[in-house]
Amino acid sequence: MKIETTVVGPVDIINIEGGIMQENVAHFKKALHDLLDANKIRLVLNIEKTNYLSSMSLSVIFAARNKARGNGGDLKIANPNNLVRNLFSFTNLSLEIKLYDTVDEAVKSFS
Repeated sequence: MKIETTVVGPVDIINIEGGIMQENVAHFKKALHDLLDANKIRLVLNIEKTNYLSSMSLSVIFAARNKARGNGGDLKIANPNNLVRNLFSFTNLSLEIKLYDTVDEAVKSFS
């Protein structure tokens, strides 16, 4: 898994390449928490190049979203594939975390 962060105005975009699995979820969690600890509270998780999300990664995403919201921000998901959309729908996470078709739409939603 590869994680790169880019910034568009007040929004940090976390680009994930590869699967977020049990063996690398700690690295993913640290990357999100490092941003949140630096008061980066408007986050877009770009999962266009992500082919797998483990159950632990869903927990990390939900916890990061809660921390961002608790500090006046939010975490949104961009570019989910059909598998991820179905997973979020099945687990009802789609009711809690907004999914966007593109990074631009997710960034604009913070306006």
